[in-house]
Amino acid sequence: MRKKVIGDVAIASVVIVVIVVAVCSCLHRIFQHPTNYVLTHLPSSTDLITYWDYDAPHNSTIKYQPRDTSAAAIFASALVELSQYAPTSDLKDQFLTNAKAIVDQLSSPKYMIYGDKDYKLPALLTNGTMGPYPKNGYDVSLVYGDYYLTQAVIRLGKL
Repeated sequence: MRKKVIGDVAIASVVIVVIVVAVCSCLHRIFQHPTNYVLTHLPSSTDLITYWDYDAPHNSTIKYQPRDTSAAAIFASALVELSQYAPTSDLKDQFLTNAKAIVDQLSSPKYMIYGDKDYKLPALLTNGTMGPYPKNGYDVSLVYGDYYLTQAVIRLGKL
């Protein structure tokens, strides 16, 4: 009886491993489209902090389009996580390169609280956007932006 139980546990373990491998191999296909969408809707290849809306006009005829550092921080953290499931080293490198570049830009004086003497908040990031502009708060500090920036930095540090 003991051998049968051990055999059943071994079979169950193999089945679980097969399921996990199958799910992980599908994750990149599931998330590739939204990832590509975000990457192609950034202001430019050198400016990786998204506008408040990915479909906001990206031209100089609009007087002001707020940025959303919280969305950029969430995306950077997600890219680091997705890199762990990338099926190829090229895709993994692409995810990590973009995540590092976004974190670098978020860490610059342009987007960090310490870079703006007018902010007197216990926060990390400025330029967060809470919803559709201009009805909702924009150019504000958002706790979830700080959280995901911190998470991205910690995840990158563990690699």
